[in-house]
Amino acid sequence: GRGKASTRRALRGALSRYARIGQSALAAAQRAQVLLKRVEATTAEVRKALGSGPGIGVMGPTAARMGPDVSAALARAKARQLNALKEASAPRPGDLALRLDADGRAVDSSGRVVEDAKRVSSLLVHEKRNEKAEPKKINPYTQFRPDVDGCDVADPRVATRKRESKKDRAFAFVQEGHYVKIADATRAREASQRQMTVRRPEELDDVAEGAASDDDDDDAMDEGAARLPPRSEHYASIPGMEWWDEDFLSRELRASRNASVAQRMRDDYDRCRLDHNRYHGLVHHPAAARPLAGEAKQPANMPFYLTQKDRKRVRRQQRAEREREKQDKIQLGLMPPPEPKFKLSNFMKVLGEQAVADPSKLEKRVMEQVRGRLTKHEMRNRARKLTPQEKKEKARRKLAEDTSGGVTVAVFYVASLASSQHRFKIDVNAQQLGLTGGVLICSAPDMPCALVTVEGGPRAVKRYVGLMTRRIDWADDAQLQANEAPNWCKQVWAGSVVKRAFAAFKFQECKSTLTARRVLDAKGVAHYWDAVAQAHNGGPPPAEDEDDE
Repeated sequence: GRGKASTRRALRGALSRYARIGQSALAAAQRAQVLLKRVEATTAEVRKALGSGPGIGVMGPTAARMGPDVSAALARAKARQLNALKEASAPRPGDLALRLDADGRAVDSSGRVVEDAKRVSSLLVHEKRNEKAEPKKINPYTQFRPDVDGCDVADPRVATRKRESKKDRAFAFVQEGHYVKIADATRAREASQRQMTVRRPEELDDVAEGAASDDDDDDAMDEGAARLPPRSEHYASIPGMEWWDEDFLSRELRASRNASVAQRMRDDYDRCRLDHNRYHGLVHHPAAARPLAGEAKQPANMPFYLTQKDRKRVRRQQRAEREREKQDKIQLGLMPPPEPKFKLSNFMKVLGEQAVADPSKLEKRVMEQVRGRLTKHEMRNRARKLTPQEKKEKARRKLAEDTSGGVTVAVFYVASLASSQHRFKIDVNAQQLGLTGGVLICSAPDMPCALVTVEGGPRAVKRYVGLMTRRIDWADDAQLQANEAPNWCKQVWAGSVVKRAFAAFKFQECKSTLTARRVLDAKGVAHYWDAVAQAHNGGPPPAEDEDDE
C-alpha cells in the first residue's frame, strides 16, 4: 500500500513538471509568433512608405524634401525593426539547442547562419605554426652567456635537458689568438688584484715595474687589450704603523718616518721597545717575585670509578674475550685442547662406560685433578703476594703526601714525658707517618713541661693529633698513688706554613725556658714556645666526671 502511494506521488510530481515545461515552451512559441507578426507589419509599413514615392538615393528626393512626418515615420519604423531583431536574436532557453542546415552549418531558430567569432583552431598543425611565429623562451639559468673578457664559457655544473645534437658533436675550430687573449686578460686581472692587496711601497713599485716590462714585451698586443690600471695614490695615505705605536720607536726612526712617506709606510713593530717611551721611567715596574708556595700545579683529573655492576660487566667481557682467543688458538693448533674438568659430581656423566668399568681408578684420577687445581690456585696467590719490603714501601707510598703547596703543623703541650712508653709512642708514630719536628723537654723548676711539634701532610697530621689527644693514656699510676696532679696533653696550635722548619724528628732537653726559646728561635718558630707557655699558665683542663660518661 505505502509503495504504491509513493509511486503515485512520484508520477504526479513528474507529470506536473512536464506540464510546466510544456506551458513555458508554448508561451515562448506564442511570443515568437507575436514578434514575427510585428516584424511583418513594420516591414509592410516601411515598404508602403517607400513605395508611395520615388526612391531615396542620389537621384531621388531626400528625407528632408519628403517632409518631417515621413522622416519621423521612417525613424520609428527603423527603431522598431532594430528592437525586434535584437529581441529575436537574444538567446532563449529553447534556442540553446544545436540546429544544423543541409550544409552542416549552425543556424538559429529562424534559420539564419550563426557566425562563431570565438572559434579557435585546435589542430596540431596550427599549434606548431603559432610556436614558430612566437619568439622562443630561453631559460636564463641554463643559457651560456659570454664572459667579461668576451669568451664563451660553459659551466659543466649546470645540468640541461638539451640532447647532444650532431652539430654539437662536430669539430669546434678555435680562431687564432683566442686563448692568447684569455691568458692576457687573466694576467691583467691577477696583476690588478695583486696591486690592490699590496701593503708596502716596495711591492707597489715592483708591481708597477712588472707592468711596464709587460708592456715593453707585448708590443704586438692589440691596442684594445686590457691594460694594468695606473698606480693608486691611496696607498700613500695608509701608514705602516699607527701613530700611538710610534712613541715606542727611537728618536731617529721617528724623525725618518716623519720626513719620508716611504718610511712612514714601513712596518717597524719589531723595533719597538718600552724604554723608548718617555713615560716609561715614570711608571713603577716591580720585579716579578716567585710565589712562596711554589708554582700553581694543574688540578689532578678526578678518577673515573665504575659501579659494582659495571665492574662485573667489564670483568665478564674480558673473560669472554680471553676464552675466545683460547678457542681460536686451539682451532689453529697453536695449543693443545685442555683436559676435561672432572669433579666427583660429574665424572660419571663425562666418562660414561669408562666410569662403570673401573670407578675406583677414575675416582683417584678425579681427586688428583682437583688437588692439582687447588695447588695451582695457591701458587698463583703466593706469586701475587707482596714481600715484607714491598709491603713497607706500599705503606710508605700511602702515607707520603705532597707538601709543595703547603705544610700542616700541629703543636702540643705535655705536662710530663717521664714515661718511656709515652716517648716511644711519640717517636715511632712520627717516623711511621713521615712527619718532621721534634720533642723539646724543659726541666726548669718554674716550668717543667714538654713541647711536641710535627710537620707533614694533612692526613698524617690528623692521625698524629688523634694519637696525642685520644689514643695515649697520659695518666701515670705512680702519680695517682702519690695523689699528685695527673699528667695531661693539649693541642695548643695548628695551621699551615709555607715550608718545613725541621729536617727530621728529634728529641732535645733544655734546663731553662730561655734556652728552650732560643732553640726554637734558631728554627724561626719561637712563637711555638710562647703558645706552650700560655697553655702552662692556663693549667690543666677540667677533669671529666665518670658518671657523665
